[in-house]
Amino acid sequence: MKLRHRIVFVLPLLLAGLFMPSPKARAQVDPPVTPSESPALGRIVSNFVVDRTVFGGGNFYYAILNETSRQVVARGVMDVEGIDRIILAPETPYRMLTFYAETLSFGYVRFTTPPSGSTFQIPCMDYHPLSDPPDADADGLSDDLEFIAGTNANNPDTDGDGFLDGAEVTQGKNPLDGYVVQTGIIASGPAPGLAQDICTINNIALVACGNEGVAIFNVRAGSAPTRLAVVDTPGTASGVSCYSSLIAVADGAAGLAIIDSSDPPASRIIHQIRFGSAVQAVAARGHYAYAGLADGTIVMVDMFSGSESGRYRGGLGGIEDLGERRGLLYALVSGSLYTLRPNEGDFEMLHRANAPGSRGAGGLRLRLFVGDNFLLATHTSGVNRFSLANPLAPEHLGNFTNGQFGWKQMIGNGGGLAVATTSPNSTPDGPHDLDFYNMGPANTAPAFVRTFETPGRAIAVSLYNGLAYVADGTSGLQVINYLAFDVGNVPPAAQLTADSINGNVEEGKILSVRVVATDDVQVRNVEFFVDGRAVVLDGNFPYEVGLLAPVLTDTKTSFTLHAVVTDTGGNRTETPAQTLTLVPDATPPRVRVFRPAGGAVIGQVSAALATFSEPIRQSTLTAGTVMLKEAGPDKILRTADDVIPANLTWEYQGATDTLAFRFEAGAAPGLYEVVLSPPLADRAGNHLAAPYVTTFRVFGFADADQDGVPDDLEVVLNLDPNNPDTNNNNITDGLEDFDNDGLPNVGEIVLNLDPRQRDSDGNGLNDGLEDFDSDGLTNGDETRRGTNPLLADSDNDGISDATEIVENTNPLDAASLPPRRVFSDVISYINGAPAPFLADERYLVTSAPISYLNGALEVPPAGQSQYVIASAPVSYLNAVLEPPPTGQSQFVIASAPVSYLNASQEAGDLSRFVASPIYSYRNNQP
Repeated sequence: MKLRHRIVFVLPLLLAGLFMPSPKARAQVDPPVTPSESPALGRIVSNFVVDRTVFGGGNFYYAILNETSRQVVARGVMDVEGIDRIILAPETPYRMLTFYAETLSFGYVRFTTPPSGSTFQIPCMDYHPLSDPPDADADGLSDDLEFIAGTNANNPDTDGDGFLDGAEVTQGKNPLDGYVVQTGIIASGPAPGLAQDICTINNIALVACGNEGVAIFNVRAGSAPTRLAVVDTPGTASGVSCYSSLIAVADGAAGLAIIDSSDPPASRIIHQIRFGSAVQAVAARGHYAYAGLADGTIVMVDMFSGSESGRYRGGLGGIEDLGERRGLLYALVSGSLYTLRPNEGDFEMLHRANAPGSRGAGGLRLRLFVGDNFLLATHTSGVNRFSLANPLAPEHLGNFTNGQFGWKQMIGNGGGLAVATTSPNSTPDGPHDLDFYNMGPANTAPAFVRTFETPGRAIAVSLYNGLAYVADGTSGLQVINYLAFDVGNVPPAAQLTADSINGNVEEGKILSVRVVATDDVQVRNVEFFVDGRAVVLDGNFPYEVGLLAPVLTDTKTSFTLHAVVTDTGGNRTETPAQTLTLVPDATPPRVRVFRPAGGAVIGQVSAALATFSEPIRQSTLTAGTVMLKEAGPDKILRTADDVIPANLTWEYQGATDTLAFRFEAGAAPGLYEVVLSPPLADRAGNHLAAPYVTTFRVFGFADADQDGVPDDLEVVLNLDPNNPDTNNNNITDGLEDFDNDGLPNVGEIVLNLDPRQRDSDGNGLNDGLEDFDSDGLTNGDETRRGTNPLLADSDNDGISDATEIVENTNPLDAASLPPRRVFSDVISYINGAPAPFLADERYLVTSAPISYLNGALEVPPAGQSQYVIASAPVSYLNAVLEPPPTGQSQFVIASAPVSYLNASQEAGDLSRFVASPIYSYRNNQP
């Protein structure tokens, strides 16, 4: 059907009052639809044709208005070809408003779309010259035509280029240079591979492109994205998450890639960490990245140092997606949503909720979106909605479907609207586009608004500065203006809150600050200010950032916070400034992570890194507080022959709060100990609460993947020398036990045994069950714990490794000792006289009326009094009045008439067997 052209004069008042709202009223008639107004979910394809016999050429401005929601669902400029395809909601009333640019003649038509699945042609309309229409800004373009075009009815020169809006329209120029008003795809950017995930931050978009890595685009001008770089990751980049300038990439079997994008054109991988299972989901927050593995493990990684800070091995099932919000981590697996609390490198499981749905035949993973008070979890045929009224236990509100089986991702904009990448089917064939929804009340189905067709396979989407950035498969990046930009003058409403204790904030600590913002159309971004200085521009809902509190000084005792919220029409709201009081830092620093890990057995290492929980006062980093030593010729730490490696240097890296020990030519083979001691302190002067001690052993063989297996031996064992977990079973090659003898491969290498033979020496015992140092621990136990299977007392503190393990102390730390134990009946004596408990008498155990050692009133040899253990009337060891074998006098143990240990009449480990007449006492208590 063709357009008819008829000249009809219409009273301006009638046009302004009935056909469209005035600019002032528009803000009040665009709320999200209510349940009773929600059309059935689905889609219809509409076309619109211009009559070329009436209009020879030129442009037409148009806007399509949903009559129910009063929402502009499409706005743009068309030529005489009209609109080829626009996908709208079925069985919904609409109004199309247009005007011809050359003559400013106006036309409109009302129509209701047919049932879902139909193809529909928008009816023809009459065009009318307007007689004396209102023009508030006197720019030659009436207020109602400005509404259609998207220009500002109260600004005669919307784009500020020196030309009036009306003149630019009639002369075929653009009255909106630099403004995005047209809905639909406004720009595209080529990607090197299959664009399948996207995140946006700091005016850049990062697109995960599978085998080709990550493409980085400048999106400062949303209508003109520019590709700046491509970072080729070693694996298959399938997921990406942004926080600040550090980017976490799910790189499949190649693990987790951390990209530094602080200089976008020079973006580079700074860490590549393998975990033994494919990484298929990532979430970044603060210093940390969380990697969700295919085997159900969640790994916490410090993005600055690249070191692992903790793991959750809860057997959740393959992690589909992760989301972080205010210190909580949400993990989505097929059928379930889990809430966890990361804490000091550990994870606390808080809650599980049902999340019905699974992957489709196309194999694309399930996705999460975490808003301020809601959570969306998509699956192949729909979306689960959760309330976060209690963020510790999300409440499942419903599983909403619409007959499509290609749902991929759905994200909200904070204003009751959402976009979703969907398709009728999950496989790559057929249309895969971006759908626009009104979310409505939390327990109702989302209301479909319209579809924006993309040229490729729309897989993932990110909202930034009011625009949708779509990872569109082989078609790269698509930028879509899914919601007509604001043309009114109503500013956003906003409220800023900051985590504090009664308005007090510890100096130098990260402060969580968030803004809850609403707008009659859409919030574009939030800019955060500290003491009046802009520090962060956040274009991603929810608007929450971590800000560093200033340092407390004599003149700096407080600071202010405020935010400026801008909508897509440029209307701004400034929140009231909040003043927070600075209080002294009272939290002691701690070593958050150390690499190599404590007790590690590795082939070679060039650096050891200690990352602190907060900035350190560099003047406290001295030879007295920072020590790294190598065990000398006796191969025992903390003896006189320990040495500081000649090629060792260390430096503090303030940007990452990391102390780096560097070996100029790599660490020589040997056993190393690191001790960090008070008064090492943070900037506020808080000392370490206790010395931090850790050890690691280096063997010096070539070990490219640092799994403890020499590269040349990996070839013999059919292992990959560049992959620490060749079979991807989450167990490093060094900790595998190929011959099932109870001794990991690395232990066999250390002890010169054959990792392919269960009984390398042919004595009838499995290698792992032997006890080469006779300390009560098998070779297998010692290797797994990191102790030396050739030394009964690995840290040379006088207590055997087996005893320390039983006593829950560290057998690799000479300063880690069991607590004082005193067993006594009535009173303790030494040499027949009452004796106080001395500081070094950790193991002084005696019994009344008099104590004996080997039947004599004497003290043991100097330096061993802390291990005197005896009982009246005379002391026995194995019923013989004689000292124990040489080197074991510190373990003299005797009793009369019955010995007890934990209510058992068995001696067990003599090094901890203690008893007294009739009853045993600890700290003078039975």
